[in-house]
Amino acid sequence: MRARKSYSPFYFIGQAFNGLFRNFSVTLGAIVVLVCCLVLIGSFYSLIANITENLDDLSLMNKIVIFLEYDATNEDCDRIEKEIKGLRELGNLKVTFVSKEQGLEDMKAEDPDNAYLYESIPDEDNPLADSFIIEYDDASKVQRIEYNLRQIDGVRKVNSHSEIAVKVNSFKNGITLVFFFFFVVLFAVGVFVIINTVNMTVFSRRDEIYVMRFVGASRWFISLPFVLEGIILGAFSGGLSYFIMKWLSGYVVNTVVAGLDMVKMLPFSEYSDIILYGFLGIGILSGIIGSTVSIRRPLDA
Repeated sequence: MRARKSYSPFYFIGQAFNGLFRNFSVTLGAIVVLVCCLVLIGSFYSLIANITENLDDLSLMNKIVIFLEYDATNEDCDRIEKEIKGLRELGNLKVTFVSKEQGLEDMKAEDPDNAYLYESIPDEDNPLADSFIIEYDDASKVQRIEYNLRQIDGVRKVNSHSEIAVKVNSFKNGITLVFFFFFVVLFAVGVFVIINTVNMTVFSRRDEIYVMRFVGASRWFISLPFVLEGIILGAFSGGLSYFIMKWLSGYVVNTVVAGLDMVKMLPFSEYSDIILYGFLGIGILSGIIGSTVSIRRPLDA
């Protein structure tokens, strides 16, 4: 029985590189288009990450302050705190108790020029009430949280910015939806570019492919170099896009946002891993899809 011949992986890798360099101008054009698509995807992701970070930093957006009855006792405060912490179905709630004495001290610290006015107030005449600060992490549930807090016996007043928080959450969801739309479009463009690039190689080697099919070469033997060609093209574009994105992010932080104290810009290191693995994953996946589609027709013909 005739032994089955094995081929080194370097043979297929070499064939893939030969295909890329054989149509170098087309390969270069594909790399440029892929890099542009990936950098746009990365820029959209960076924009969303920074907008989300700045919105989350608005301290009043994720806080609700409740004020208790003026005659609330220590037992009332303990009971109300337990009831608030019992609202676990509404997300992770961080509860901080602020006594009326502490509230008066905070007012002194915030208005040092008039601190003497607060010092003249006797403890028994303190006009403030005990309060709780509730921090939440899910803005979509803020109205339900506010409603449940109002139902607790002993709560006199609830201060929140629920309408603003809901609008901010809707805004973030809208931006995310736009991002995914552009992601799908740009990913499709990347796949289309790789299909055209590999198609050029397939066309230039069509006679060789027909001969290999005629002599009985397996489908994987014929298609593997083209699949590797797409993977190499996608991976190289992904790596190049990462370094361009890193430089672009540093340029924006150091020049554009440097003088804007009110705008917080995340350092690239905060999401560099997501960008790197995302770019490589998108590039390689688009390469596999594009090359597989390209080689299917001549193999089935």
